[in-house]
Amino acid sequence: MNFVAEGVAARNRLSDGRLFAGLGTGWTEREFKMTDISFPDIGTRLRMLDEALTCIRSLWTNEHTTVAGEFYQFNESILWPKPVQQPHPPILLGGGGKGLLRVAAKHADIVNIISDAGKPGYIKLANVAKLTDENFQAKVKFLRQEAARLGRDGSKIRISNVIFSVILTNSAAETQATAEGMAPMFNTSPEGLLHSPLSLIG
Repeated sequence: MNFVAEGVAARNRLSDGRLFAGLGTGWTEREFKMTDISFPDIGTRLRMLDEALTCIRSLWTNEHTTVAGEFYQFNESILWPKPVQQPHPPILLGGGGKGLLRVAAKHADIVNIISDAGKPGYIKLANVAKLTDENFQAKVKFLRQEAARLGRDGSKIRISNVIFSVILTNSAAETQATAEGMAPMFNTSPEGLLHSPLSLIG
């Protein structure tokens, strides 16, 4: 963990403070198997991420870090030089489940809301269809409510998302025809596709 914090801090200085620290629970089981690393259940991985972020933020901002956690232990650890950005580089977390959003509400500066990937480690089109505009807005609301519960201003957490398709059209009629042609692939209606947070057509 010290190595991660140190590596990010070094790159932060090399980039003159342009770095974003993107972390996650790990969601591609195959990658864990390829490297012979155990793939704990999502609850365990979320606790690991929460604890890791607590450690990293302390290493970035405090002169000494002492942690006796479930997964990580530090005894008067020191990290120098500190990152250029103060109090630390922006932390970006990605996901959409309530567990991840709770961790993000505690630690993140930016949250990339995506459709559910699940254990297989890839995003199914069926899951893409579930991330409607209404569902997306509900996730943002939940994130910001959780942040407020933790004493943070949730409105200051920036939101991003992955766009799966960007199609430029020449007219409203072409936009409608494109949406009608693509909607079945996303298991939604043309209107649903046009309001989806995952596509831009127009």
